[in-house]
Amino acid sequence: MPFGYIRRDSFRESGVLVDFIKRKRAGLEISALDFKTGKWLRQLPELFTLRARSGKRENGAEVIAEYIVDLLSKDARNSLKLQIKTEDFF
Repeated sequence: MPFGYIRRDSFRESGVLVDFIKRKRAGLEISALDFKTGKWLRQLPELFTLRARSGKRENGAEVIAEYIVDLLSKDARNSLKLQIKTEDFF
């Protein structure tokens, strides 16, 4: 699905999102003035002709679940190491 977006330099996350759209998605920048005046509607035909970039599609739920499992596994390993070291002294 192509993105029509307005870059907002006063928002810290805007640059990151624009970079993401340019790298991973199909998108077309719309000026704030064109959006306010309705001129952006003229860009719709161009926007709809954009093709999504091919590539591996990631499931965000799976990505975060793997991250959490890895994080918990590291905590569990660290906890086990701490227990083993403590038991060595008693």
